[in-house]
Amino acid sequence: MGFGSPNDSPSIHCQLVGQVDDVDVAEKIVMLGGTPRLDPDLSTPPSDPAEMLRNDIAEEQIDVGHYLKLAEPAESSGLVDLKFKMEEQAADEAGHAEEMTRLLR
Repeated sequence: MGFGSPNDSPSIHCQLVGQVDDVDVAEKIVMLGGTPRLDPDLSTPPSDPAEMLRNDIAEEQIDVGHYLKLAEPAESSGLVDLKFKMEEQAADEAGHAEEMTRLLR
């Protein structure tokens, strides 16, 4: 699920609603002028586990940035609960990247 709008808003390459367990989030994205969407990567994953982890780490880091960008319009729109959810999700994604980085060592 991503955050898309005619104004080139950031997109997220994961299922936002499923990630935060709150269907209400999609409605709030619409309130902020975006369009929730599912944009899965259906490409064949690499066969090398280390390469797979590096790819996943990169995606997690991208997601962190997108969640933090989503927190900004939520805050400016007075949607404090959504802002906190986006920041919490960014922290979760950063934690996932850290765990996978440890696996690469």
